[in-house]
Amino acid sequence: VNMDQRRRRADLARKQGPGPETDREIRSLLVSEPSAPVVGAHCIADSEGAYLIVHCIKETFSYSNETSLRIAATSAIMTLLRIPAFLPRFVPKFPPGKIAQALALPYPTTHLPILLLAAILTSLKLPVSNETNAANFLTAFFGLQRTVLVSTAEVVADMSGRITIIPHPTDPGSVIAPDVPYAFMFRTFHFTKDLLEGQMLRSLATYVLCMCLQPPPAQPPTTGPTGEAGVAFPA
Repeated sequence: VNMDQRRRRADLARKQGPGPETDREIRSLLVSEPSAPVVGAHCIADSEGAYLIVHCIKETFSYSNETSLRIAATSAIMTLLRIPAFLPRFVPKFPPGKIAQALALPYPTTHLPILLLAAILTSLKLPVSNETNAANFLTAFFGLQRTVLVSTAEVVADMSGRITIIPHPTDPGSVIAPDVPYAFMFRTFHFTKDLLEGQMLRSLATYVLCMCLQPPPAQPPTTGPTGEAGVAFPA
């Protein structure tokens, strides 16, 4: 919805003079926004649909601009959480280097979905199925988890060159270099306090940092004593 255009039209309506018709027009311009579109997941719930969405997300990740990275990460998150058939097809195709590339950009709105995707990939409870129990899938999945954690820990705090020092997390009078391990996390803790999404960013950065310090065990999915599918990964 182009709200700037609607505000201009509302301002023009006000200049025409007060009255019931003008008031109703202004309210219709500023209040009655169309409802958000709803996409059904049934069309991609099967294997063929999962392959299609994986291809689309991979192609979107191939672009380096922040908008494409946000769309790709958000689409991957929603599909991972809603479509079981998506995971075995997504793991071999996902370019893990894109996480470090996106976190190195100076855009907190891009960091948010990327950190959430990293948190999901590194703490996901594998469903029990023939595909997720296959040796080649488990090798790829555990390798993906490792690459995501390592690349997140080693990402340069900011490749834009605007920030060259970061306050030390435990000694306010000292600074740390932007290329030390976990520098991105320390930068996020310090420089997001005034952002609307700052609390979410700091929470996700803390979670991923904890996953880096205590990685999930490389164990195949199992069925617990209660018959529920589970795996010894931190939730």
